[in-house]
Amino acid sequence: MTVRNRAILWLLLDTGLQVSELCRLRLADVDRASATVTVRGKGGRPRTFPLSADGQRAVGAYLDQARLTPAWEPAVPEAQDRLLLTEWLHPLTRNSLFLQAGGRLTALREQLGVAGLASVKRYQHCCERRKEE
Repeated sequence: MTVRNRAILWLLLDTGLQVSELCRLRLADVDRASATVTVRGKGGRPRTFPLSADGQRAVGAYLDQARLTPAWEPAVPEAQDRLLLTEWLHPLTRNSLFLQAGGRLTALREQLGVAGLASVKRYQHCCERRKEE
């Protein structure tokens, strides 16, 4: 689950996606060749976001080590093409997502595996802005 959690954190950090958008991501939404993620928000209008080098590594590691392996066969048919699954191999939902706003910045930095706090502070700023909205 660590590799999945790291991918989630980098997807949120790199894209600024809403939790519901993150949970709806499909395997086909990730284009590893162009290092982008495409999201369909309200109205079905696609938006494409670039992934940072760290984001590419995190999502790639998740796909290679966990999601695209035979051991990660989804538990239910609707999870077959979902990018993110729970540890019980069901589609990830807002309620099952482990990351909630708040917490210590140093703990988030450690989970991401980054040395500085600059990236983490950008994420905190996005969370605070969403709370205000």
